[in-house]
Amino acid sequence: MISLCHILHDSKFIDHSLDLFQSNLFMNNVIFLGRGNDYNGKYKNIIHFIDCNDFDVNSAVKLCYKYDVIIFYNLDYYKSLIVNRLPKRIKKVWFFYGTEFYGLPKYRLDCYSFKTRNSLHISKYYHAKRIAVDILRIIKYGLLLKMAPYAEFCRAINKLDYFFWFDKDGYSNMKKHWKSLPPFLELKTLKLMDTHKVIKARNRATSENYIVVGNSRAPENNSLDIIDLFNNYLPAGRISLMFPLSYGEKGNYYDDLINRIRSSHIKIDIIDNFMPYDAYVEKIIDAKAAIINSYRPMGQGNMFLYLENGVKLYLSENNSSYNWFRSLGFFVSSVESDLKNDIINNSLSLSPDQAEINKTIFNRLSDNHSVINSQHNFYEVFKAVIPNG
Repeated sequence: MISLCHILHDSKFIDHSLDLFQSNLFMNNVIFLGRGNDYNGKYKNIIHFIDCNDFDVNSAVKLCYKYDVIIFYNLDYYKSLIVNRLPKRIKKVWFFYGTEFYGLPKYRLDCYSFKTRNSLHISKYYHAKRIAVDILRIIKYGLLLKMAPYAEFCRAINKLDYFFWFDKDGYSNMKKHWKSLPPFLELKTLKLMDTHKVIKARNRATSENYIVVGNSRAPENNSLDIIDLFNNYLPAGRISLMFPLSYGEKGNYYDDLINRIRSSHIKIDIIDNFMPYDAYVEKIIDAKAAIINSYRPMGQGNMFLYLENGVKLYLSENNSSYNWFRSLGFFVSSVESDLKNDIINNSLSLSPDQAEINKTIFNRLSDNHSVINSQHNFYEVFKAVIPNG
């Protein structure tokens, strides 16, 4: 049996993260970086709650010494500090979320469309400003006798043993920019959430006459391009749009998007208040289609829900998830190649056969067998290098 410690900072991911490792192959414990006052789930008795500050990082490090493998979910500054203070004998796994790489200022510009860049008023001096800010940050932390967050992050990457994710093509693309990424360890199941708990059986023919655009206020959604496309080619009254805008920062991009929505001839609904998760899921999977125009993997949980429930999914060809889903056999459409014609031809939903194929593939890749397969693959990787594994 391998002893695992899962380190997270967002309570909504605790249950389905731990569910992936429920097996007699593993003994599981959790370190939660934060108070976690809103968590009352089934794993509450195995969680150590630790506040996020430099002093308490040492407490987390001491706890980690008891375990064979530490899984770091979303490698942020404090998790990087923990990685850098652990000995080599403790195996360290990075469960990749996406924001760690694509949220870095160095790469963020590549995630924005031309319209998004204009909305954000990104000038030709963007990179020069970024470098100046980086230098000032290094000086600031140097005066405090600390490494800057990005330096800690890069150091942690060099000390990690594995990069744990679904998409090897996406990993290979990142490896072109980031040569020091740890070896790829494939997550062999799509069962990241118990979707069946929140989804009611229904006939796709009764889906609502709207399309979901994006998944937050984040400019990386590039939703300005989408609303302009619908304004140009969709006749009034044919279908409505829905924008989930309940979380993320407000700013120039958000203001421009709201102005476009208000001036549009199309009926548009906005989700601008937090909803209970079950209610939110029921709302988005009742759509005919969903459009995520991000150039990086984001909102993959939503993508899984759409694929499982017969919602036609449009992704940008710049997003590695587009080719990955298609390689698995899913019917996924392209924002660049398909969306304009589908708007004009009123082809914004899957056929019953296509919806059934997507559901069948998803169920196969997220059933209990896929979870067991993923568990055994993870165990085999570590048993040879861990005493009594």
